[in-house]
Amino acid sequence: MEAIEKRLAFLTFWQVLEIISLKSLSCASDKIIIKHIKTLIGNNTFLENLIDVVYESRNILVHEGKYPNNDLMEESMYVKQIVDHVLTKFLDLCKVYRTTKELEYFFSYATMNNKDLALRNEIINKIQETR
Repeated sequence: MEAIEKRLAFLTFWQVLEIISLKSLSCASDKIIIKHIKTLIGNNTFLENLIDVVYESRNILVHEGKYPNNDLMEESMYVKQIVDHVLTKFLDLCKVYRTTKELEYFFSYATMNNKDLALRNEIINKIQETR
């Protein structure tokens, strides 16, 4: 595979991750995108660490126009592995959360720590009690 094709494959896989993370809806920062992807990854430490490495490579490729190492094909396979895992999780979520707004709420709440989530739930309950 030509170097340009490898770069294109890598960036295409990355764009799939951006779409799944709902980047286009919220104009989310890269940190939020990574947070959303890690939420979908779940308790898979290998993939969590891998997404950080792939993200660094993506930044170098996009901002400096070069690839940080010679084995772009290997990293394209890594990002494909992440996409496969995350896409499956995302499709499962779409069965539960049927609208984009519900998915946005999911990501908003799922990325909170338990203490903040409990506080938010408490406040929402108090609001509903006063209505």
